[in-house]
Amino acid sequence: MYSKCGLVGDGFRVFDKMPDRNLVTRTLMISAAVQDGQCEWGLEICLGLIRSGLSPNEFTIGSILKGCAECASTKAYEFGMSVHCFAWKVGIEQNCYVGGSILNMYAKLEDIESAKRVFESMTNLDTAGWNTMIGGYAQCCYGLEALKVVSLMVWRGISRDQFTFVNALTGCSVTGNLDFGKQLHGLIIQSEVEFSTSVMNALSDMYTRNDKKDAALKVFNRIQAKDVISWNTAFGVFSEDKNTREIAKLVHEFMLENMKPNHVTFSILFRQCGDLLDLNLGLQFYSLALQFGFWNEANVRSSIINMFSRCGAMDMARLFFDSLLDKNLTSWNELISGILETCYKDEHQEMIRQIHGAIVKCGFSFHGYVCSFLIKCYVKFGLLDDSFEFFNGFETLDVESWGTMISALVHHQVDIYR
Repeated sequence: MYSKCGLVGDGFRVFDKMPDRNLVTRTLMISAAVQDGQCEWGLEICLGLIRSGLSPNEFTIGSILKGCAECASTKAYEFGMSVHCFAWKVGIEQNCYVGGSILNMYAKLEDIESAKRVFESMTNLDTAGWNTMIGGYAQCCYGLEALKVVSLMVWRGISRDQFTFVNALTGCSVTGNLDFGKQLHGLIIQSEVEFSTSVMNALSDMYTRNDKKDAALKVFNRIQAKDVISWNTAFGVFSEDKNTREIAKLVHEFMLENMKPNHVTFSILFRQCGDLLDLNLGLQFYSLALQFGFWNEANVRSSIINMFSRCGAMDMARLFFDSLLDKNLTSWNELISGILETCYKDEHQEMIRQIHGAIVKCGFSFHGYVCSFLIKCYVKFGLLDDSFEFFNGFETLDVESWGTMISALVHHQVDIYR
């Protein structure tokens, strides 16, 4: 109980006063110590367990490895490798639970090559083990490899569950593989897991990321028990269509369903209003954010500043920014971005030149995005010679910078071969 509540020190005090410590209590404390980042304590208890004559079983090993995976630190990784070696030494690494736990640890800690070696060495992995490998590949952005494992799973006749499809659809989103995603859609129908909200959410998100909005909305409408993630995905689809009326209608339906929005909901809605340049709708959502208490969430704050800035309400953006007690880097970036956009629209040359000087001083002038913005500003002001001189001052430029310069010169009908 103390460990689950984050009071590991109190848990250790109870542990120290126990006259008899069995395998269960020691396993609990090892797992708690590792999850709390106290890997040295965990190792000490683990060694004490072995010295006491107790033999760690598959549940002990599994609990320790789970703690290492959740801790996600260098020490936890090294501790987990030691436990892996111990499992191999005592001959239980082929145990389905132990092997799956080892695989999960490497996958969660993004050592995908080690995870792959463990996966290929296992002879009796269950569905959960296969799902872990698929999820590990997807998490590390190896979408194609994730899909290959799914194909192998189908070919071998391994049973599939909702987690299989969620991880596989994530792989499709990473790779942009719509064809494979459609095949998975067919398997989902065949496997009768359309009742799973998490699977349908992942399917809708896959279609959205592959720019198939109509298909995403059809999937959304088929979800029997829509949760907040389902609705957030749908809100994102409408934001792409730049349709204020449809967004407002969907939010109204969302509220009628007695759904409770989360910080992601408001972050999406505020950025939609910024894209649509609809300040009135944004202010209504702002009132809702205040009502539900999400206005001070980091991503919501940034989205609010972005919305005010995009709608040309820089006074509101600055007022809101000044009211924040905890100003993080993202909030500063959103405000500065809004100021830069205002300077660009108002053709405030002197301000842009001062900002250019600050950019050079801070060493960010070689960044592709920054370079493109400055070129765009100078072209907007009609200072083609300045922009061309700035452009020629760099030895290496990315595609975005080249594209910005070529587009600007063509727009002004300048001979680009001069």
